[in-house]
Amino acid sequence: MSSNHQAMGQLSQFFAQMGTVHKTYLDFCRRAVGGTLSRAEIGLLLALSENCNAANDLCRSLPLSKGMVSQTLASLQKRGLVVVERSEEDRRVHPITLSPQGQSMVAELEQAAAAFVGHMMRGVSQQEMAQAESTMSKIHQNMQQLKRSL
Repeated sequence: MSSNHQAMGQLSQFFAQMGTVHKTYLDFCRRAVGGTLSRAEIGLLLALSENCNAANDLCRSLPLSKGMVSQTLASLQKRGLVVVERSEEDRRVHPITLSPQGQSMVAELEQAAAAFVGHMMRGVSQQEMAQAESTMSKIHQNMQQLKRSL
């Protein structure tokens, strides 16, 4: 097997594992808040807590289609977790904020996230973590360059 072919196989396996980690993370958080939120709702709430406050920002930061973001926002709004407003200056703009209930839910999700990271990182040394960060940073830089060339 060529080294290129082997590298592609390893990379595919890595992405599959990271996808599993992400799903497990969202499921862990979901269970922590009583199983009442979908994975998409959890991702969207956490993105809103990180100052993504427009649907376009959410589409860029999450692996969700515009339709799924819209549907998920409607669900969260119906539950009273987010508030979607209309801008008086530009009716096309709809600022999205967390309601007080949404802020409380995000605090619970953040506690669950911290517990998850503790479980996930058990047995991983500082040196191993530094190496992983360095490698991921290089991969990210390469992908940013590739993205600009497309």
